[in-house]
Formats: sequence, structure tokens, C-alpha cells
Amino acid sequence: MDLRVRRRAGWSEWRHVGVHGAGGSDPVWVGRARVVQYRLSRRVPRLRLHFVAVGKRRVHARASQTVDTPFPYVTREQWGADQCPPRSAPEYGDVQAVAVHHTVSLNDYTPVEAPQVVLAICRYHRNSNGWNDIGYNALVDRFGTIYEGRAGGLDRAVVGAHAQGFNSQTAGVANIGDYSST
Repeated sequence: MDLRVRRRAGWSEWRHVGVHGAGGSDPVWVGRARVVQYRLSRRVPRLRLHFVAVGKRRVHARASQTVDTPFPYVTREQWGADQCPPRSAPEYGDVQAVAVHHTVSLNDYTPVEAPQVVLAICRYHRNSNGWNDIGYNALVDRFGTIYEGRAGGLDRAVVGAHAQGFNSQTAGVANIGDYSST
């Protein structure tokens, strides 16, 4: 499926949206878009679009002083995770590897929108996919800011939902955006 959105400045570029399993797709951040257009290579019965609103509340993400990192770091509290609480307590595993992903979302978000994108991904993972929490242990925006992902502590081996069959042995880090061809 390909998708584009219209904002004040006009239409975005067409973006391919990967489809997984029984019709679920990658989430797509559309910002303040009011109109969405999609195209398909075939007829899809019972097609539904799920919209995830993050509301008008602005999330103010500031670099945390509690984590020893040379990069800007945003805690769950700072990106608004209280609006997307986990369904149950975190589980812990034993990290043997790190899986690096990309969220396959539009790349034209702003630094102010980035925390809202993280909240939207959390709501998509939790509410649309039915997962316990956001799937990734950490997310990184295109500006180099690190966002604490799944609840339970970035410094612990929290079992994520990012690599089915390998979640208890891996940590998942996602670059926010679509890097299939960029």
C-alpha cells in the first residue's frame, strides 16, 4: 500500500507502507494532516485505517541529566508515556544482541513533533497491535535524540516486542522514520 497526506503546504510524497500478517501495516506519522490518500495494487476487502491521536497537549522533551550519555536523552515521562501506560509489569530477559529497526514512518517531522511521534507509536503498538507497551527498548529521532521506549528501565534487559521469537535475548532500537531508500 502507498500513502500520502495533505498538510497546509500541500501533498507529501507517496510512501510505501509495509503490510504484515493479517493486514496490519507499519504506522505512519502524519502530523497535523487532515486528509489521507492511499493506493493499492489490488482490492482489499474490509480495509480499515486506524488513526492514533496524540491530542493538543504538547509534550516538552528535554535532555535528561539522570542518564550518562553524550546524546540528548528523553525519559518516558518526558515524551508522555503516562498517556500510554503498559498493560502489565515489564518482563526481563538476557540481552545477547541488539536489533536495529526503523519505524517506517514519514521523515519530515520536526523536533517538536518527535515526542508526539513516539507517543503515537506507543499507542499504535499498544492499542492497534494489542501489545503490552511500545515495542522498542529505545527510539532515536532524526536529530539524534534518544527516547526511552518500553517501560522497565533502559539500563535493564526489558523484553520488548520488536523481534518475534528473539525478544527475550535482544534489545530493540528504532530509528524514527523510513530508511528503506534514504
